[in-house]
Amino acid sequence: RKEWIKGLCRKPKIKCHDCESRDFVPVTDEVIESHLLGGDVSMKRSKRDYTIGVYPLLQDETCWFLAVDFDKEGWMEDVSVYMDTCRSYKVPAYLNVLDQEMEGMSDFSFRNPLRLGWHDNSALLC
Repeated sequence: RKEWIKGLCRKPKIKCHDCESRDFVPVTDEVIESHLLGGDVSMKRSKRDYTIGVYPLLQDETCWFLAVDFDKEGWMEDVSVYMDTCRSYKVPAYLNVLDQEMEGMSDFSFRNPLRLGWHDNSALLC
């Protein structure tokens, strides 16, 4: 909520996860809908860049699903590299193109929890 506010936000010198002033917007249905439609519920403006995400990590560092959103210029190339990385790790990935000129989303769900922690397969999470 305090991103780019003068005197509080020290980007780009400090990343959000290291910032003492960070104040994330809670993920609600309204926030998810706004993000998918390209708006920004926290600033009541549309087309402002912001990121939401879910990292559904279980206690044993496995997860049932991942959802990755690609947008901005070059998203098609980013998707291609990401899908190649998934194939190299033998992780099934499916691409859902929301708008051919704007964005795509890759969804994963697994029959059994998959170990995708920070260690072995972190390339899929970055």
